[in-house]
Amino acid sequence: MTKAISILIGLILFSGTWGTSFGQKAPFAPSLLVKIDNDYFNINIRGTDRYYSDGFFLGFSSQVRKRNILDRLMLTASKDAFRVRYLTVSQQLYTPHHIGNPNLQVGDYPYAALLALRYGNRTIMDDYAFYSQLTLGVQGPIALGEEVQKPLHQKVFHSNSPLGWKHQLPNDIAICYTFNFQKRLYDTQRIELNGYGEVNLGTLYNNLSAGAIFKVGLFSSSYAPQAWLFARDRQQVKRQIYLCLTPYIKMVQSNSLLEGGPLKTAGGAWGTPTAHYYHIDRSELERLIFGYSWMVKYVGTHVSVAYHQNFYSAEIKGLNGHMYGTITFEVKL
Repeated sequence: MTKAISILIGLILFSGTWGTSFGQKAPFAPSLLVKIDNDYFNINIRGTDRYYSDGFFLGFSSQVRKRNILDRLMLTASKDAFRVRYLTVSQQLYTPHHIGNPNLQVGDYPYAALLALRYGNRTIMDDYAFYSQLTLGVQGPIALGEEVQKPLHQKVFHSNSPLGWKHQLPNDIAICYTFNFQKRLYDTQRIELNGYGEVNLGTLYNNLSAGAIFKVGLFSSSYAPQAWLFARDRQQVKRQIYLCLTPYIKMVQSNSLLEGGPLKTAGGAWGTPTAHYYHIDRSELERLIFGYSWMVKYVGTHVSVAYHQNFYSAEIKGLNGHMYGTITFEVKL
């Protein structure tokens, strides 16, 4: 395990101990989350190994009882509102269509990797919620995409080895601030409909999206703490099993995992990219992206398990849309 990953995981473990110490008497317990994205986890039971190929997330969440410096950077409607903090370390990998081709595939996705630390707060009110998140990370060879993907393909999956990582985007910084607003539109005992809007700003992404979240089944309201944390008191535990459908539309201004980051690109995140290395020119980006996901989730007393199926339309002109799956496991600490 590399030194960089060890430091990031150490931060998560430290934060978990610190969060638990403040939350021993809190009605809701902290939890540990593992999430895996992969295009082999799709409903067709057939992977493509292209575009957004793989993602791994290790996270910690807890109730905010005493705000720290980072909590004060997160937007909220009221100081007295119920808040949940999240800390996550992640690695995400992107590849072109044919990973067995060692040559440069012009017009396709560049090889790219992102290693990031994310810190966020969710603020819950009676019928609306805020979510703010700060992402700090690196992209390029320093994010260890080749070192992770090649052994997985060769020793675990016994599939085609990715041969084009020598063409990946260069090292750069990745900074992004995310703000999401969610509002209840309609609900009954078994159905809930919410609308949301989200903006991402920074060197990593600049985009704006809007969509709807439709839930049906046995679930806690999205504006109840039980929807986001495990209750300590067994009498407050509500087992949940439900289906969630989320269609959305996204307007894209920039994406450094396709264009390259600000240090290697003239003009920075908002300018016109010009660089000697292979990247997608801003004129080749699709400005309007449509997508949806559906999720089946079970929440018990101590664990929750969820499966997502995700689809989004082409990010680059002339290419196809992409489908991948997500498996999420969360355990009460």
